[in-house]
Amino acid sequence: MLHRPVLELTLRNDAKFTDGSELTVEDVGASLSFVIDQPWPVPGRDALRLIAGWEKQDARTLRVPFKEINGPSIT
Repeated sequence: MLHRPVLELTLRNDAKFTDGSELTVEDVGASLSFVIDQPWPVPGRDALRLIAGWEKQDARTLRVPFKEINGPSIT
C-alpha cells in the first residue's frame, strides 16, 4: 500500500522578505492559501490543489501532505 506523499519544507535561518522582516512558516502557509484560493487562473496552481493541507512542525519547518501521488507536483 502506498502512503500519501509528504513534503517537509525547512526555511533557511536567514530567510527574509525584501523589506528585511523574517519569513515564517505561517507566511508560507498564508501564501499557499492565497494562491490556491484565487478565483482566476494562476500558473502552476493545479499542482498546489493536490495539497491536502499543511501544519507547522517547528519554527522553521512546514509539513505538506498531498491528497494523492503525483510525480510532477513533488519534484
